[in-house]
Amino acid sequence: MNNIKKKKQDTLWGKKWRNLMKQKAIKDEMNRQMKESLEKQKQEEEEKECTFKPQTLWNENYKKTISFVDDFFKKLKPYIEQQQAYLNHLKELEHDDKIFAQKIKEELRIMLSNATDKELMETIIEGYRGVRTRGINKVKKEKLDTLSRMIKLERQYNCFMAKENIDKKDIEECGFDCGLAVRLRNEIFKDSLCPYSLRDFAKIRQEINDILEEELKIKENEVEVIDDVYSDSYKSPQKKKNIINISGKNVADNYMDITNEYTTVGHT
Repeated sequence: MNNIKKKKQDTLWGKKWRNLMKQKAIKDEMNRQMKESLEKQKQEEEEKECTFKPQTLWNENYKKTISFVDDFFKKLKPYIEQQQAYLNHLKELEHDDKIFAQKIKEELRIMLSNATDKELMETIIEGYRGVRTRGINKVKKEKLDTLSRMIKLERQYNCFMAKENIDKKDIEECGFDCGLAVRLRNEIFKDSLCPYSLRDFAKIRQEINDILEEELKIKENEVEVIDDVYSDSYKSPQKKKNIINISGKNVADNYMDITNEYTTVGHT
């Protein structure tokens, strides 16, 4: 199915490319013929006879032009396909990073929900921070490597166009974007120059905060339910306190303490 889709895309792109080049060839040929026609018109006035045969001349040059277009397209196509492959890879990296982040966030949520000791919670959070940081840095490195290959490809493309003596402006719609690497570079460099940037720390801290606050609300609700259930059964304040502590109050307090710590500005 993918091969059929790719073949169809190649066919549509080929038609678009040929039409573009044919239009340019026709325009150039018409300008050239008009110039020749004006020159020969002067001769006609002098010699009183017509020697200009545009149809024969057009057919011969048109065939040569179309043959050149087909050969040029075959040489240009690999550059276009490779650039698109690099762009698709960058999109895949973004997608995979989001999937990975969601997966380990869910693992963090489960581990924290089962932890009852504050020290254990902090250990779990630090473990999450380490795994998430390594994942972010891995994506950064792959983005920079891909960008480097895209820049190299653009240089090769420019050399190819110069060798073929083709002005890039004449084929801007062919499918190869000469400014793509420059536009992506600014965006990628902004996030990738520093492997352990404050932006990353803030992002990870916010992820941890979101989970802690969600779990804190759950624990607080559990405590309220327990409080209501045992309020009538245990008139003694001490007995009621013991039941709540055993059933989740201490856990909620632990979440409260850790949440306050991680929502403090500057915590890393």
